[in-house]
Amino acid sequence: HGGAFVRRPQRVLEAVVLHSLAGPFRQGIDTVEGLARYHTSNPKWDASGKVIGGGRGWPGPAYTFVVPFFPALVDRKLEVYQLWDAEWVTWHAGKHWNSRSLSVGLGGMHDTRHAPKYSAGQARDPDPLQFEATRSLVVDYILPTYGLTEEDVVPHAWAGKPTCPGDVMEAWCAHLRGRDVDWLAL
Repeated sequence: HGGAFVRRPQRVLEAVVLHSLAGPFRQGIDTVEGLARYHTSNPKWDASGKVIGGGRGWPGPAYTFVVPFFPALVDRKLEVYQLWDAEWVTWHAGKHWNSRSLSVGLGGMHDTRHAPKYSAGQARDPDPLQFEATRSLVVDYILPTYGLTEEDVVPHAWAGKPTCPGDVMEAWCAHLRGRDVDWLAL
């Protein structure tokens, strides 16, 4: 990727892209700290030049907002984290999407029909509180704040990565657009 994230004051936003962090099922700020360590740590390479572990080597976490798998309840509100202002373009879904969208990263590894290997106990549907925190963040805050509509909420699956953010959140995005899905009922 090279270089730093880009700041573009008054950029035009056209979408909100939902992601699964595809990582541990952490609580609260531990989600953000783990994500930051992974995204900013250097990758580890084998002798042939293949990445075999480590992190991404990026200048910061890739998501505008993060919703922990187990969000904390603070003053009777579910706690989510805003890591970047809307004017910052980060790396989350490819150049086309990065330049025109905000990103919401959901902690944990979410179950998806696109990767059955995760279904053997590694992945789960979103925690009910995570789902509610995401719904509230997106529908009650992001959409009205940035002049977007429910039609502008996109799962990463529709932006190039079929496994992300998992079946439940992909179905929710379809539901927001008034679409029925035959593979999952909400």
